[in-house]
Amino acid sequence: MAWNKVAGSCDHGPCPTFHRDDANGAMRVQANIVAPHVEIPGFEGMVEMQESDWRNLIRQYLAQFPL
Repeated sequence: MAWNKVAGSCDHGPCPTFHRDDANGAMRVQANIVAPHVEIPGFEGMVEMQESDWRNLIRQYLAQFPL
């Protein structure tokens, strides 16, 4: 399984960074952990991202697949 960065950068400042598994297309998000005000299972986590980060991901990701 090879995870490849598709957008973003957590190298020198705020996150997120988005990664894609080339084998099955799964996506992962590396971001800052927030203290959720909702109950979630102990084996899960929650990250917070701005809407602009999602828009940038979509724009960068789709640019790889011109119509």
